[in-house]
Amino acid sequence: MGTDVYAPGKASSSWRKLALVTGKRYKKNYITFERLLDRTIDNITTATSSNISNQIVISDTSTKRDVCRVVSIKRPESKDDANANEKNIGGKPAVKVVKEFIQESTIKSLSWWNDSMVAGSNDGHIYYYQNDPTTTDDPELRETFVHTKLKGFKESVSQTIGSMGFNTSIKAVAINQLSTHQFSSLENNYYHIWDFSDAVRPTITFKVSDQPVYCSQWSPHSRNYSLIGGSENSIKITDTRLLSSYSTTRKSPTVWFNNSGAIGGGGSTGSSGNNSSSYQSSVSIKDVAWHPFVPYWFASATDSGEISIWDLRSTLEPVISFLAHSSSISKIDWCPAHSELLVSSGIDGEYKFWSLLNEPHYNLFQKDETSPFVSCGFFENDGYNSYGVNQSGEVYYANVQSKFMNPIIHSKFDKKERSERITERLIYNRDFINGFEKAITQANKHSRAGSATSLEKAKILLSLCFQQNLDDTLADVLKSTMPKVNCKKETLAEIEQYAYFIPPTFYEKFQTKLSTNLMTKIKELKVNLDIQYHIKNFKGVGDEIQDIERDVLSTLKGDLNSIRMETIVDLVEVLLAHDTNRCFQFAIQVIELFKLKLPQIMPIVRLLLHPSIFEKKYSLGDSTNILLPPGSSSLSSTTTSNNQTPLNVSGNNSVLQVPSSPLLKNNRSSSVGNTSSTTTTTASLSPSMGRSNNSSNNNNNNSKEQTSSIGGQIIYGNGDLEEMKLNEYLTNSDQIIHQLHFMKGFLRLLNSPNPIGDGTNPNDEDIIDFSAKNKPPLILSMPIIRIYMTILLDMFIFDQFFIVLLNCLNVVTEEFEFHQYLQDQYDLATPEFIEYVKNSQQRDRLKPYDTERYSTPMLTIISILYNVPPQSIPLELYEQLLQSLPLLIQEVDNSLISTIQQPDPSSGQPGKMQSSQKATQLLESIKFITTEQPKPVIPSSSSTSSSSSTRRPVTSSRPLSTNLSSPSTTNKISSELQTQLQSINSILNKYVY
Repeated sequence: MGTDVYAPGKASSSWRKLALVTGKRYKKNYITFERLLDRTIDNITTATSSNISNQIVISDTSTKRDVCRVVSIKRPESKDDANANEKNIGGKPAVKVVKEFIQESTIKSLSWWNDSMVAGSNDGHIYYYQNDPTTTDDPELRETFVHTKLKGFKESVSQTIGSMGFNTSIKAVAINQLSTHQFSSLENNYYHIWDFSDAVRPTITFKVSDQPVYCSQWSPHSRNYSLIGGSENSIKITDTRLLSSYSTTRKSPTVWFNNSGAIGGGGSTGSSGNNSSSYQSSVSIKDVAWHPFVPYWFASATDSGEISIWDLRSTLEPVISFLAHSSSISKIDWCPAHSELLVSSGIDGEYKFWSLLNEPHYNLFQKDETSPFVSCGFFENDGYNSYGVNQSGEVYYANVQSKFMNPIIHSKFDKKERSERITERLIYNRDFINGFEKAITQANKHSRAGSATSLEKAKILLSLCFQQNLDDTLADVLKSTMPKVNCKKETLAEIEQYAYFIPPTFYEKFQTKLSTNLMTKIKELKVNLDIQYHIKNFKGVGDEIQDIERDVLSTLKGDLNSIRMETIVDLVEVLLAHDTNRCFQFAIQVIELFKLKLPQIMPIVRLLLHPSIFEKKYSLGDSTNILLPPGSSSLSSTTTSNNQTPLNVSGNNSVLQVPSSPLLKNNRSSSVGNTSSTTTTTASLSPSMGRSNNSSNNNNNNSKEQTSSIGGQIIYGNGDLEEMKLNEYLTNSDQIIHQLHFMKGFLRLLNSPNPIGDGTNPNDEDIIDFSAKNKPPLILSMPIIRIYMTILLDMFIFDQFFIVLLNCLNVVTEEFEFHQYLQDQYDLATPEFIEYVKNSQQRDRLKPYDTERYSTPMLTIISILYNVPPQSIPLELYEQLLQSLPLLIQEVDNSLISTIQQPDPSSGQPGKMQSSQKATQLLESIKFITTEQPKPVIPSSSSTSSSSSTRRPVTSSRPLSTNLSSPSTTNKISSELQTQLQSINSILNKYVY
């Protein structure tokens, strides 16, 4: 007996409550035994069932009539059957003989698959019949296979040869389900494989052991593996590919065995030590059965009445073992519809039904008779109904009602949740259509509740509609070289899991066809629930959220309406808090899918842009305080209180606090700046996630005013000013994606170890270079534009700073929250910029050849005037720039003359050549500014103002093709700038040789 022994303390309360379903103690109307009682049958030797109908072949060696009979069991029709006849609904199953044929000899073993049936006799012959279960034609003998060495022996001859009894009977035959042209047979201690087309000799003959073998079964999961059981509790798995080459390679075809003391014969050579065990017994294995769903599980039965459950991944001892009968077991069989159920028959006159979940007894019911039972089993399409055949000729059909099984079904819901428990029972009883529809209804109800507990219940209900998956195949497990460990706990947990949910490969096995619409609804709801569930439980680690992203995108590709937009927004919000790069990439992919339905994805866009530059004052409040981390004061309040700006902070250790963004995931401070500069920039990153649910609510509130998208363009009503302003700059998907791509790259660089490079490696792109190349005409995210402007100002990149500031001020009017911040930045930065320009006009008498002192501010002014519409520049600043530009041009001319007269001694070149090179470089820079994105112009350290900080190279954005105050108006440079450009070109061309 195995290790699982009954102990009162081990019995669960559920077992005590289910005491009525043990043994014979059950309500009679819950299980009915229909019996075939034919007085002409009195000595059944073996039986087997068809795989495609409720038919059984029984072999009778009665002196009255030596025949084989085909017994049909017809169940009464159900009202749920599509073709049910009202007259046939209800009633009892009918058990009757539908065919019979004379058997050529006493039959010892049978196998029936489709219309092929093989019968092994006691005289060493194997008979091949065509037996079509779908017709009433009697079976037809097609071929007789004879073991050559058994020819000439009389029936049932038995004699002793050496230590083993020699017998002419064919102990077992089995048709290979996955390779139906071949079958196997066992005689004495030999295993034979035959081809139906060759009756002369077996294809393969292999000596399994020195002791007799009694049973075998092909794996239903792989055509190459076969289980063989024999004396001394020996169980082996053979690989037919190794069998066919054994005569030449001598490599043992035994790939797994449980009893090293009983190997013997040809099976002992070359077997792996990992796949053998010292588990020995004096008993014999009388039957084996592969699990129908899990390829590495099987059951065995012994002549001592013990049933064992094996897991090939575990150590080579049973994971479950219990005493099932008081004497030898004749047959065991797994339920083809439920992974935890099996049936057994024994010569003790008992036929029993087992559940591996019903510990510690396992038994659900049994049938006791005085005559030994020779066979039992299930039918492929008959649920948990089973049959048993005893030696006296009685065939019993156990018609089990769902009322009997319902109390035994494991449930994940309490008794008050009656609807959920009914759903569990419908699916367990394989009423998929009704069960799945109820699961959808109840899952929707729990989903709307929104709590973590409700989402868990909804997830369980929908999981009932999907079959479980397996990680390993039979070949994977058998070929594994990993040391075996006891995985009993894992196996028991899997037994419970596969019993509750639909077991692996169930749909493939039964070719289950479900409504496409029904399964689509289930999959869509499951995706929505998975997102909700992971949002509630996501801890910021693991790869589960990536799986959800993939599911969402693949589902949306099939149907854009399959996932609720608020669910997608929730997912974006979770990603935003933990991984901004993945968040923006996911959002971009979603937007690409919704190209023609842009109004639907505007909640996502507004979430990622939040707070946008068009936030109204009353809806946002003090944005500067919101954007800064807790405990920090706003940038404007800090600078004004000290009456200082980033340009006149004294000391070499000055630190500028970059305003934090709600898009940034880490609440940390990282120093960014030019390593060659004494000024550093610290970015304080906030852990908040951007817009709350107000974004989607605002959008929903105005949904009545929205019209459908035409050609991908968004059209809004007048109810939401922010949406209307965003619509002016986001008229198609390309513009939205441009904004998000820029934000994605900007935040990636901002969170990198060195956001701002030192300029030593021109191939390294930092946040300033990236922004100059990739920023959209108008940055719409308030946090991004604030951080960008602060970095520019801190690094003294005035052209970029004023281009962004002035263009933004032109469209962000006083009614928006961001306007005041922009105005403050203008008031703070403009005096310092003008002072810098004026200081640059003063000549350096020590270095009269220093052209860069004047060219850097000159190029800066040109870049500002060219990239900002004249009407967007305040009059005072505009006049100052126009006044300074000709003065700087004149000083550039003077410095080039001085270079010819007094060359830079550090260059080593003649003055005329130095002057020509400088003029050429300036012409290229001006052309670059006015035609395309310019290259940085590195200023001289002497061109700085009185501040001790080193200035960043001047950069300039690509020319704006649109006037931001009116997106449809073409940008035109002023006539004054045009005149000055002509003047500088004329002057510089004089020095080019």
